[in-house]
Amino acid sequence: MKAVLVCISFICITNVFVHSKKNNKPQCNIQTKTVKNKLFPLVGKSREKRQTCKEYRVVHTNFRTYFKSLMANYSNYVPPYYPSKGWQRDENFVLDIRMQPEALVDLNDVDERMTTVLSFLVEWKESNLVWAGMNTFVYSVILDADMLWKPHIKVGNPHTSQRVKTDTNDKLTLEFKGEVTWSFVWTVDTRCKIDITYYPFDRQYCLIVLVLSSDLKDYLNFDHTVPHLALDNGNWKHMNTSIYNYTNYKTMKTHIVIEYTFDRKSVTPMLVFMAPVTILVSLSPLVFVLPNDGSERLGIAMTVLLAVSVYMTLVVDKLPDSSDPLPLITTVFFAWYVYNAFVTLLVLINGRISRISDKRSVPKCLQCLVR
Repeated sequence: MKAVLVCISFICITNVFVHSKKNNKPQCNIQTKTVKNKLFPLVGKSREKRQTCKEYRVVHTNFRTYFKSLMANYSNYVPPYYPSKGWQRDENFVLDIRMQPEALVDLNDVDERMTTVLSFLVEWKESNLVWAGMNTFVYSVILDADMLWKPHIKVGNPHTSQRVKTDTNDKLTLEFKGEVTWSFVWTVDTRCKIDITYYPFDRQYCLIVLVLSSDLKDYLNFDHTVPHLALDNGNWKHMNTSIYNYTNYKTMKTHIVIEYTFDRKSVTPMLVFMAPVTILVSLSPLVFVLPNDGSERLGIAMTVLLAVSVYMTLVVDKLPDSSDPLPLITTVFFAWYVYNAFVTLLVLINGRISRISDKRSVPKCLQCLVR
């Protein structure tokens, strides 16, 4: 009987011990996990980061494969307004071209050249290159410019130097909705017909002609803005801008003409050329106030004559050779030069007459003048 009681007691104690051990084990695990998180807080984050990177690599690999299949049937020679199926054009296609002059580098009178810095922002939509951004977690990609179709834009009135310098990388941004963005900057030389008839109070009209394919005329949306003082420099002031376009059906090209109006800042030419020559010419008749004994008259007259000729050379260097009609300032300077030459001639004649002996008789032809 005692043995039976001892066995029953042993079994009960064993069950209680095992039960208490099972109840205490989760608590120990929880506390240990809590302690580990407190001691090493970056362990959990690094694990989550590694898991996220693995998922991103899987998604990225899947998108690369998907994008290659998306570009498999794409041709950069076919404009986006031509659909992949059928022959009817996409009437909803819009080509936005935003042009903005950043600076007027130079407006050269002699070479008849205008140098400007132009920035372009071109946007359109590729309806055949659309993917689900929420599913791929990729919302935009940057591609080489040669991978997609883009409008061919060129300058229609380049200068003989034909300098068109692109100051940007050839990259395109493609959004998951098919929207394409292309931005670039040009430093371009264009011809500008200079009319200097009223120099230095002249006004010039300079053009920049952009040439595109005539197929784009129905889809083109051109926007042009001029920032404040962007086209002003030390010699010129921008006054107005006008834009018009036309299509040449012989060449199948659409021309966008941007006309800039500039007024010359006349303060510098007036102070450098006009004012000094005016003062010299005004002082020229005063040589007759000097006594006729020495050579002061002739020296001053010759100095003024040479000074006017030097200023004429400086003015001519500032004007184009093919100026038509003749600038008024050259006519004025030539008249002043003839006037100073006449004053110099009078000084010579006066000096010669003053040295004639008093015993010499006056010629009869001159005696008739005083009778």
